[in-house]
Amino acid sequence: MSEDKKSKKNGIEKLRKVLDDIYYKDLDSKDEKHIIALKSRLKGPSELEIIYKKTVETVEEADSLKPTVIIHERKEKRLVDYLETAKKEVEPVKESTESLPEFKVAKKSQIEDEDIFEVQKVDVKVLEFIEVKPKTVIEEDTSDLDKKSAIAGEKVAEWEQIKEEDIPSFTAVEKKVEEEKVFEEVLKKEEIVAPKEVDLERDKKIETFKELHSIDEETAVLLYNAGYTSIDLLKLTTVKDLSKIKGIKKKKAKKILKEIEEESVKSEAIDAEQTTEKKIIEGETKLEEEVISKDVKIEVFGQINCIDNETAILLYDNGYTSFDLLKNVKVDDLRKIDGIRKRKAKKIRKELDEKIEDLDKLKRIEMGDTTQNWVSDKEEMLDENEIYDEESVKTSPVDLSKKTSEWIPLEEEVDLERDKKIEIFKELHSIDEETAVLLYNAGYTSIDALCAATIKDLTEVNGIKKRKAKKILKEIEKKLLPPIEEETFEEYETEEPEEKIEEYKEPIIEEEETIEQQEKIQIFDDFNSIDEETGTILYNNGYTTIESLKELTIKTLKDIGVKKRKAKKIFKEIEKKLLPPIEEETFEEYETEGPEEKIEEYKEPIIEEERTNNRRGRIY
Repeated sequence: MSEDKKSKKNGIEKLRKVLDDIYYKDLDSKDEKHIIALKSRLKGPSELEIIYKKTVETVEEADSLKPTVIIHERKEKRLVDYLETAKKEVEPVKESTESLPEFKVAKKSQIEDEDIFEVQKVDVKVLEFIEVKPKTVIEEDTSDLDKKSAIAGEKVAEWEQIKEEDIPSFTAVEKKVEEEKVFEEVLKKEEIVAPKEVDLERDKKIETFKELHSIDEETAVLLYNAGYTSIDLLKLTTVKDLSKIKGIKKKKAKKILKEIEEESVKSEAIDAEQTTEKKIIEGETKLEEEVISKDVKIEVFGQINCIDNETAILLYDNGYTSFDLLKNVKVDDLRKIDGIRKRKAKKIRKELDEKIEDLDKLKRIEMGDTTQNWVSDKEEMLDENEIYDEESVKTSPVDLSKKTSEWIPLEEEVDLERDKKIEIFKELHSIDEETAVLLYNAGYTSIDALCAATIKDLTEVNGIKKRKAKKILKEIEKKLLPPIEEETFEEYETEEPEEKIEEYKEPIIEEEETIEQQEKIQIFDDFNSIDEETGTILYNNGYTTIESLKELTIKTLKDIGVKKRKAKKIFKEIEKKLLPPIEEETFEEYETEGPEEKIEEYKEPIIEEERTNNRRGRIY
């Protein structure tokens, strides 16, 4: 058995022993109290307790324990009660003759020896305090009494008849009664103004329904007063609603609503005609604006070679409306524009940097000539005056005024010199204005001097890169120089036997090949999807011009060696740039037989569902 069950059994056995035997002495000191209490409960009440209870129950209940207090409700007094009490005179308090309640002495109970008294509520009149004001005595004017007494004291003379001789003669004077006239004028004005105001209101009501012939003046006023303040509200009503208005019958209401329907149909037809005319005009103006704007957008970026027509339009539409705004643009910003890829963005950024460098150099060169003249004049002045401070030179007003007058002719001279530099290299198309100025400043003052130069020499000039130098030399070779034979050089030994230096020239054929390869790539610069490799593949397979690209299909590109994904991209770009858009056919609508209905003539674009194009190599 478990320990819990054993402990329970032991406890029960102890209880039995305690209950059976009073003198059980094996108990613990702690459990004695609890066990004795339990024993007394189980045992029941003793004989003495039972007798005591019976005596208590037989005792009659005392009257003092019953509640005898009467509770009276208090009435709330109103202002009227207070006023009535204020009017009444304060009465002296009479001694209350009411007898006090008798107090019965309660019998002393066996439980408590304290006396208990009965309390009864008695109505007692409480003194109400009223504000007593002193009576106001009206002081009569004594002046009137004095006058009366004076008049009474005087002796009044007896009446005597007045003779005609004694009456003075009076001249009649005509009075101008202006007040009456003013009053009459005011009345007249009031009489005139009141009906005018009424007429104006009536005219307003009539004008609202002036367009409808079925509504006369009286019906217009009735409709306006009924809440129909416009024709639009009348459109929403029914014959039943209008016939409820006093003065408008059912027949009249039908006429009004019929006319409103006819007018609404006419207005809708007119609005439709106007909208079609507007659309046609807007379409024509948009086309003109697009054509004009395209030319303007392309001209803005005409100086930059790597920006084609489409990219120029994209840049202009995205906020780059001038060369100055494009100066500081980053590659990441250009890539965000739809239609410009990373490669194209890098090209634009590269060419912009080149252009900015060239412009800075030109500014320095132009400013350099003027500064030299100014410095030479300053040196002469210093030679003449042996003792001359540097501060006096800087702050001398005479010198500054002289120099300002000399600036204007110097600027004109700079412009003339620039034009001369450009004219020298005018025959060569590969040399633009900026490169012409750079070459002239670098010492190449004629085309003959350029003939002796190499690619390395030209690339040393700041602002001219290898690609540009190759173009210039190739053009010079074609136009001016005769065909050059290949020269070979033998090796020779130096004075020192161990060291051998070979002098050789790069063969011209290699240079020509590299130039040709770059030309191949240049043809396809406008196409973002054609890189260097695909450009060389197309060129080698006979696609040497942009027009020849129109004949390409996805299949032919795959046969050449271009991958399928690349071929699709190239084909899409060729479609956008080279192939013309499909013309939309227009058909005019005919008029219906109905005399009242007017149908507009409009142009609706009809798209061909199925169109075949052998040039593109696929069916839509």
